[in-house]
Amino acid sequence: MPAVILMKCFRPFLLLCLLIFVEPSSHAQSGMCSLRTFWIEKDPFVSSSWELVGRFRLVIGDRPVTKLMHHEESGTDISVGAELKHFDKKQNPFIRLGLSFSGKPDNVFEETNGSAAESVYDKHWRFLSLTKSLEKEKRTYTFSFSCERKILKKR
Repeated sequence: MPAVILMKCFRPFLLLCLLIFVEPSSHAQSGMCSLRTFWIEKDPFVSSSWELVGRFRLVIGDRPVTKLMHHEESGTDISVGAELKHFDKKQNPFIRLGLSFSGKPDNVFEETNGSAAESVYDKHWRFLSLTKSLEKEKRTYTFSFSCERKILKKR
């Protein structure tokens, strides 16, 4: 019976200790990818402000993260993707982004008419972006796909 009472009193203390030790390391890195667009008309000159088409959490794993997003105003399907590539175990990996106007997100990195960017992905990596334009009727739409990682400072 005294062991049960001791465990009931000791349990909150253990949970508090666990929370103190785990909290600083959790949520230290938060990644997010987003697709934004704006448009321009040349005659007469009119433009829009940046508009968010969609966003998703940057989860780097063994497979690329690809998404198909639809921009309602232009009626365009946009494929976007992010992947981490390891060329050599001794060197830092690369992060690669892709954007295309095809309807197949799995092929976003192989599209000949797509846009791609890559960067070294190490503990200092913060941001990577790419843009691609599309002419539709009188408007030129510029789409910008970016991924960023915010490092939250430990207290």
